[in-house]
Parts: sequence; C-alpha cells; structure tokens
Amino acid sequence: MNILRKIFLTLIVLGFGWLLLLNSFVWVGRQTVMDRNVVENWLSEGKVYDNFVGELAKTVEKQQANSRGASDSGSDTNVDVAALTRAAKVAFPPEVLKKNVELVLGGSYDWLENKTDKLVINLDLAQEKLAFIDALGSEAATKLTTLPACPAGTSAEGIDLFSATCLPTGTDINAEVVKLKTELANSKEVLPDTSLSADDIKVNVDGKDKTLGEAFANAPIWYGWLKSSPLILTALVLVGGGLIVLLSRPKINGLKKLAWLFGPVGAVLLILGTTSTLLSNQLGNGSFKLDGGQEGIADNLLVPFVKQVSASVSAWNMIIGGAYLVIAAACIVIYAVHKKKDAEPAKEPEEKIEVEPKKEEPKEVKLPPLVQ
Repeated sequence: MNILRKIFLTLIVLGFGWLLLLNSFVWVGRQTVMDRNVVENWLSEGKVYDNFVGELAKTVEKQQANSRGASDSGSDTNVDVAALTRAAKVAFPPEVLKKNVELVLGGSYDWLENKTDKLVINLDLAQEKLAFIDALGSEAATKLTTLPACPAGTSAEGIDLFSATCLPTGTDINAEVVKLKTELANSKEVLPDTSLSADDIKVNVDGKDKTLGEAFANAPIWYGWLKSSPLILTALVLVGGGLIVLLSRPKINGLKKLAWLFGPVGAVLLILGTTSTLLSNQLGNGSFKLDGGQEGIADNLLVPFVKQVSASVSAWNMIIGGAYLVIAAACIVIYAVHKKKDAEPAKEPEEKIEVEPKKEEPKEVKLPPLVQ
C-alpha cells in the first residue's frame, strides 16, 4: 500500500507543474481575447481606427506609383489619392469605423456566448457612401476652381476632374460635379453594396460555399468549453494540491512540495510577462516587413495593436505569476513554523512541592484574678 501511495504521489507531482502552467494560460485567454471589451480596447488604444484610412491611402498611392513605373501609359491611370483620402476621412472618421467594427465584434461574441441562435451581423453604409460621394464632389469642385484656363479651342468633353491641368472655356463646374456624383453613385467600384450581413460572408469548405455560421457551427460549443476551462483547471489544481498534502509523509512535507511547484512556475510567468513587455516596447519602425511596400500598415497599425495585446497578456501573466509566488511563500512559512515547533524540546512538567501549613499552638489565655 505504501508503494502505491508513493507512485500515485509521484505522478501527481510530475503533472502538477504542467497543470499550473496550463491553468495560467487559459486564465490569460479568458481575461483577454475572450473578453469583447478588452478586444475593443486593443483596437481603440492601438489607434487602428485613427490610422486605418490614411495607411490604406498610402498603400494605394504606392501601388499607383508602381503601376506607373511598369506602364508606358503613365498618367492615364492616375488617381488623386490625396483627394480620395480627404474624402474618405470625412465619410469614415474613426468613430464610424469604431461603431461598425464593434457591431461585428458584438454580433460575433453574442453568437459565441449563445446569446443569439445564429451569427448576426448587419452593417448599413448607405449614409457613409453618400458622405464619401459628397466629399469627393467638393474636392473636385475645389480643384476645378483653382485651375487656369485652357488654350482656346480645348474641348470640355471627357474632362477628368482630378487629373485635369487646365479648365476648358465654358465648362460648367456645377454640372461636372453633379455628373461625377451620379457616376460614383452608380459605380460598381465605389461601395456597390452598402449593406453587409453575416449571410453575405461566404467561406469555401470542402468545395462548397457556406456562411460563417454554417462553416463554424460548433464554434459556440468550443467557445463555451474554453471559457469554462479555467474554472475546471483551477478545481483540478485545488484537488491536486490537496492530494499532494494528504499523500505526503508526514503531511506537512506536502506543503514543501507545493512550494517547489508553485514557486518555479510563478517565476517563469513573471519572466515571460517582463520579457514580452520589454520586447513589445522595442517594436518600432521596420519591426514588421510586408510585401508590396506596406511597411506603413505594419508600423502604424500592426505594431500599436501588437503592443496593446502584449501589454494585456504580460500584465495577466505577471498577476498570476505573483499569485503563485505568494502561495509558494505561504506554504514555506507554514512549513517552517510547523517544523520549528516540532524541533523545540518538550518542557517537563514541574513537580509541585506541597507545603504543609504550620499548626499553631493554642495560646494560653490568662484570666483576671477573682475579686474577693
């Protein structure tokens, strides 16, 4: 029976450290990526909404420059990226991007948390499209009014409002702007679909196009298990720790074993948290290399976002690591106090010496003489 106890104790001790490490990782996941508020904060604090339109415009401008270099036609495909960027910033300010992204995140988390029966995403960008077209029309009107007059005889037919270098005589600027807005409103290249729902997003699974809800039908089940796993693993840690104490001989030695398990794992988590914080702070220009000259997207979108994620993960690693070290210290203190108490020699009870009370002799009483 003693051999079985030792074998069982050894197996528990060997697996307990890995259990502590796994428990910390799932708790970090629960407190970060599984919390919609944390993810929304990452995007906001990482300045994703503030920099998105500008960085997208820079990418378009670089692609345009590359296409001009590879094409003999040159300016025929020129686009006034600066005007497009200004119009896009008017139509899609950070608060609008934030609202729509959070609608997508909210619908996704509601589905994963079984608050809705299916994935619900409903975006309506009709107002944003109109604002973009109006802003682009204003940009065109502003440019046309600043152009010098073209040489006599220059035709106004087919004028490109953004690439034109002069204004043909007799050009009706207001009419040209209205024409531009009409073309943009009917264009299939400028937000042809202003509404987006979950059913519009298709993924190919085994050669068949399926909606996200159909392709990942079991996602809410897995999400539920992942979210409850920290509680399950914590319960296993408590049971495992109790068994280590109960199976140790003497039982107080179990606390020393727990200290040697909680302590190193806690130290590892503190080191991971500190190291990841230091490394994320070193991220800067050129940290990520993307194809197509998209370093701006990496430096101004990815790096700030990664820093936010790293800060959250590092903080929770350090919190859990610190808690493990406190538990280890408590086990050591209790163990040391108990061992010190056992090491003190037992005091022998002092013998009580009974002292017999002195017997007082009766005093002689003198009587007064009799009066005769």
